[in-house]
Amino acid sequence: MDLPRVIAFDGDNTLWHNETLFSMTQGRFRSLISRHVDIPTHILNARLLETERKNITTYGYGIKGFVLSLGKPRSR
Repeated sequence: MDLPRVIAFDGDNTLWHNETLFSMTQGRFRSLISRHVDIPTHILNARLLETERKNITTYGYGIKGFVLSLGKPRSR
């Protein structure tokens, strides 16, 4: 019996569309924060990513975890 030679992955195209919206929202969030707090963009980006990664185990991937993660870095 021959083993399969090809493995196919189904990339859900709705996730690609959502990623565009998430990126746009993060950009708007950064603009809003930068008007009120003097923090370098790379540090803000790192804090957002760190918070999302921590929250993904609790809230999962999606809009709920994303929105809740945006609110957490402001408290630091």
